Amino acid sequence: MGKVELEIHGRRYAIGCEDGQEGHIRRLAGHFGSKVAQLAAQVGEVGESRLFLMAALMIADELHEAQNQTAKADAEAVNREAGRRVARAFAETARAADLFDQASERLEKLAATIERA
Repeated sequence: MGKVELEIHGRRYAIGCEDGQEGHIRRLAGHFGSKVAQLAAQVGEVGESRLFLMAALMIADELHEAQNQTAKADAEAVNREAGRRVARAFAETARAADLFDQASERLEKLAATIERA
């Protein structure tokens, strides 16, 4: 089990993590620490718990927005694929109609030939 020493808002924290995840945990803590520092600069010292909660909510909002954008992009991809399928189906239907028209013309010519005979 790995262990990471972090510093956030002037306090040190020891966090356990899976081996090999130390760098990732440091990057996450860096992002969180940046949010805490940003908030502290904006609202002043309102208490560590409140700063941490506000930073967590900001990050949760970023995650929520990213998930919404991903869902929107997924929906747009599905719509594009559906549009391509409709276009292919339309082209196949048009081709089938052309073949039907050609067959109908041949049958009419055949019927006319039989009537003359």
